[in-house]
Amino acid sequence: MDNEVLKELINELKDFRSECNEKIDSLNEKVSNFSINQALIRKDIEFMKEEDKQQNKLLDEHIEGIDQIHEYNTQNLKEFSEKMENERNELKEEIEKLKAPRKWIKGTMWLLTALGIISGAIYAIIRIIQFFKIII
Repeated sequence: MDNEVLKELINELKDFRSECNEKIDSLNEKVSNFSINQALIRKDIEFMKEEDKQQNKLLDEHIEGIDQIHEYNTQNLKEFSEKMENERNELKEEIEKLKAPRKWIKGTMWLLTALGIISGAIYAIIRIIQFFKIII
């Protein structure tokens, strides 16, 4: 019976060894898959780093373009403001020139009115003097 027990124990050990080998093979496969996944992840990370560099470069170019547009718009606004100020000053001068004849006419009318009043007063004085000469 000792032989039989030994055979049975040997069979159990063989079965156990077979199970252990299967588990080891399964673990080796998982480790291999894990190594492959790690390599793929590393490649993905490198790819992402390259994409980040390209996107950062594009972003820098975009920011530079926006800065140029802002500078261009600022310069245009400054030139436009100066042009509008010059136009406003020219229009002011033209309005003053157009007002000049009115001022002259107004001044002339005032002078003629004053002369009319003065000549009327002189005429009235002359008529009064003549009236008193007739009476005297």
